[in-house]
Amino acid sequence: MSTRLITDSSEWSFPLLERFDQELGRLAHDVYGLDTYANQIEVISSEQMIDAYSSVGLPIYYQHWSFGKQFVATEQTYRRGQMGLAYEIVINSDPCIAYLMEENSLPMQALVIAHACYGHNSFFKGNYLFRTWTSADAIIDYLVFARKYIAQCEERYGHDEVELLLDSCHALMNHGVDRYKRPSPLSMAEEQRRQRERADYIQSQINDLWRTLPTAAEHDAAQREERWPEEPQENILYFIEKNAPLLEPWQREIVRIVRRIGQYFYPQRQTQVMNEGWACVTGDTLIVTDQGLMPAQELVESRFSGHVEDGNRVVNWFSHPSKPRVRLRTRHGYKLHGGADHRILVKGQWVELQDLKVGDVVEVQRGHGVFASNEAAIDYDLKVRPRVAEVCRRHGVSTSTYSKWRCSVPTLSVAAGTRVRLQECHDEWTAACADPDLPWSLLGPEDLPRRPDTLGPDLAEVLGQVTGDGFVDDSRVNLTSQDPELLEFFEQTIFAEFGVKASRRPDRNHFNSTVYSAVLARLFKQTFQIATGWGAAGRKHVPEIILKSPRSVVQAFLRGHFDTDGCIYERGRQVILVSKSRDLLEVEQLLLLNLGIVCSLRPQKDGTHRLTITGEDVKRFAEQIGFRLSYKRQALQNALDSVKWFLVKDDLTTIEAIEHDEGPVYDFSVEESHAYKASCFINHNCFWHYSLMNHLYDDGLVSDGFMIEFLQSHTSVVFQPPFDAPYYSGINPYALGFAMMRDIRRICESPTDEDRYWFPDIAGSDWIKVLDFAMRNFKDESFIAQFLSPNLMREFRLFAITDDDLEEHLEVKAIHEESGYRALRQALAEQYNLGTREPNIQVYNVDRRGDRSLTLRHFAHNRCPLGDSVEEMLRHIRRLWGFTVRLETVDDRGRAELIGEV
Repeated sequence: MSTRLITDSSEWSFPLLERFDQELGRLAHDVYGLDTYANQIEVISSEQMIDAYSSVGLPIYYQHWSFGKQFVATEQTYRRGQMGLAYEIVINSDPCIAYLMEENSLPMQALVIAHACYGHNSFFKGNYLFRTWTSADAIIDYLVFARKYIAQCEERYGHDEVELLLDSCHALMNHGVDRYKRPSPLSMAEEQRRQRERADYIQSQINDLWRTLPTAAEHDAAQREERWPEEPQENILYFIEKNAPLLEPWQREIVRIVRRIGQYFYPQRQTQVMNEGWACVTGDTLIVTDQGLMPAQELVESRFSGHVEDGNRVVNWFSHPSKPRVRLRTRHGYKLHGGADHRILVKGQWVELQDLKVGDVVEVQRGHGVFASNEAAIDYDLKVRPRVAEVCRRHGVSTSTYSKWRCSVPTLSVAAGTRVRLQECHDEWTAACADPDLPWSLLGPEDLPRRPDTLGPDLAEVLGQVTGDGFVDDSRVNLTSQDPELLEFFEQTIFAEFGVKASRRPDRNHFNSTVYSAVLARLFKQTFQIATGWGAAGRKHVPEIILKSPRSVVQAFLRGHFDTDGCIYERGRQVILVSKSRDLLEVEQLLLLNLGIVCSLRPQKDGTHRLTITGEDVKRFAEQIGFRLSYKRQALQNALDSVKWFLVKDDLTTIEAIEHDEGPVYDFSVEESHAYKASCFINHNCFWHYSLMNHLYDDGLVSDGFMIEFLQSHTSVVFQPPFDAPYYSGINPYALGFAMMRDIRRICESPTDEDRYWFPDIAGSDWIKVLDFAMRNFKDESFIAQFLSPNLMREFRLFAITDDDLEEHLEVKAIHEESGYRALRQALAEQYNLGTREPNIQVYNVDRRGDRSLTLRHFAHNRCPLGDSVEEMLRHIRRLWGFTVRLETVDDRGRAELIGEV
């Protein structure tokens, strides 16, 4: 062991942190020449880290309901062990403030100091964007001023009034920055001194501008007046602050505060790398999202960009064609199948699946009832065998001619071209008749008397009943039961929803309620995915439309199934559900868990499977789902009444079986928490810290074990999925940035002839000076355009695809070869251009002498339209402006079209 070793312990202490900071500072300043602000390192608790999360990382901020909402959501999720927190947060200030989590091990604390205190810190101080657009030495004082001023406004003008104003300002924060003009420096003392005189001056200007309402003659003259402002203004918040007719001085000051803080974050949006890791599970793993439970494969293939259970957004999607995998099953029956190196949260720590073993205890993570917000649309586009007239019409022949041709009528004479069309018509008709998946039917969904647009709770409950005790064939939908309550509800719901009556007939000790409708039968089989045919009982599953439905619909489906296949065991105070289909019960187990109900799933000797709810979860079942059948409802109440208290369960389960295999897995990244809910588990999802930590190791200051823990974290961050993975969606920015900086060092230290041709200015030069120059003078877009090498393009196997909405096909524009290098580099750089990622909306005109309306113009980039939030955005602007607001979009020919008015 080296005598220079700082420590061989993994536990940190303040003296050890000081020692690592000294050594890392020595390397950063003396060896690598990094110029940094002074560091202020603070070790904080998880609650303090959650507070920092809630206020976007700022150490002090004004109050707003959105911060409190985020704090409560994050705290509850973390306290339940359903998410991890960041290792650190670093503030662009002077001194540079770095928050370290007290739960980190010593190697992670050292990594954070290298990464944040010297990597980020030197970038904050040296990069031209941060030097131009932020004031590191004044941001903390300005935040203190902002907090006090907004608190004073709340006392004087009312909390609700200030909150509404902040809501609108926050919505427009990204459209309140100066992109080309350097903002004035921040200073709390200067702001306080100038605040009063600025308010008086601006109000006097506004009074002059809007002094009188125009007469009719003046309004006519205004039509001939030149447009105002003379040049379009892209800083919308600044324009509103200076020119809004009805804003009070205090309101203008708040607009200014939000605008200045938005300016502080502007450089980070062009240089900040967001993703910290990747998840990897099999395609059939159900993920809890705000659109319901979604299979991981569908989430990746559709590039789902909604939110997972903790409210954070999915931002990247990847897949691997083949990877070692682990399938585990717990004593409760919960299963997870994912990559061997996939991590789940166990006792507050991230543990890889391959490191778990049979007998390990894991926590069952109850859900928060996150489901889709809107009822799912019913798909009436059913498969049906086409009519012969439709096939003939598609091929341009008459039914009569086709019939005569097929029967070889002697008197029929057709031209050669018609004979070809007749043969094509005959081939299609023959294939349709032979396809068993295309049923005969002269009627379609449009022939139903009524057709609901969405799946509501009543129809969902019927689906649950049919899943339990029903069947569907080619012409019938049937429910078998001895309970008139269920049959009446089934018959009334079918008639209310579709206008079709059911007939009831006795059959030994029960009744069959049957709907004779081939169209409805096809709907139940195709859209609602009710299993049919021999062995259907073992092939039942939860319809996909249920997984994407809101809470009330899911509860109704479960109630329908429990009414038919469920029972109450009063003596044991258990709710039991039995089915031959394990797939059906596994998904229903997850739906119950999402409602906060834990249950167990076990196979039985007779080949069925039993889902059992016990303890206080029986009470939760009664509150959330219950029964429609009165005698089962009464039995459930009797079971609950006989209980004086429930034994508090610890929600722990044991890993019962582990299997290993290999196959495809699907990855996606989640903002902020980098975690998501699947099954009963919570699942996880740079250059300078790498160089500094390796230098410590080379100097003998850290041990092999220390470096192994560091490298495990580092490699997961810079992992890049293969370029040919299905549904590939982009480059991991950490992987790209780390690779480019290492490549620049290679070009400087060991250049090839190719490097000398492409980079004659830096090949063979001092790599530290080159990286310093790049750090100071480039942002993501220009850094890639300047320094991305052919060698790295080949290593990443880059290629560019042109997706033109005017063309029918995608075009491979360039690949990683001689003729495509420059086009590739430009295309990748363009993806990091902020102007291509955010809409270009500018203030175009104000009708000063008319109705005082404000006209905005959207200049579309590559014909990309705006999203669905146009009306909401216009309402926020209208609140600030006080008069009508219009939004026009301008196409590539300069033509303007009105797309919104509030």
